[in-house]
Amino acid sequence: MCGRDDKCEYRNDIRAEGTAANHAGDALEWLKSFADGSIEGVVYDSPYNDAQGLKYTKMNISKSNLAYWYDIRKEIARVLAPGGRVILFAWNTNGFPGCEIEKIWVIAHGSERNDTLVSVHKKL
Repeated sequence: MCGRDDKCEYRNDIRAEGTAANHAGDALEWLKSFADGSIEGVVYDSPYNDAQGLKYTKMNISKSNLAYWYDIRKEIARVLAPGGRVILFAWNTNGFPGCEIEKIWVIAHGSERNDTLVSVHKKL
C-alpha cells in the first residue's frame, strides 16, 4: 500500500525496511485504525500471485484467500471519502463496495510475466 512512494501521507508496507513506509503491518488491521470516510485517495498494490503473497506477508496470505482480500477491499471502501478514488494495481479489476470503475489500463511486461491490471475506482 504505497510503501515505496513517499508522496503519500500514510504508507503501509509489510516489508517496511528499505521502503518509504511509515507503517509496517497487516493491511487489514492497519485500515481499521482509520475513521469512516477519512481518506481521499488510496493506492492499493497487493501481491500479484501466491508466491509474492507467501514471500512478502508475515501471515503467509495467498491470493486464493479471497475472504481476506475482499475484507481489505471493504475496509478501503469504508475509509474512502465520497468522491475519493482508489488506484488498484492487481491481477484483477474486482471493485470496492460503493465504488464504480472509471478507468482500466493493461500494462504488458513482455511474454515472461503476466500483465498488470491498473484500475481507478471512484466512491459514489
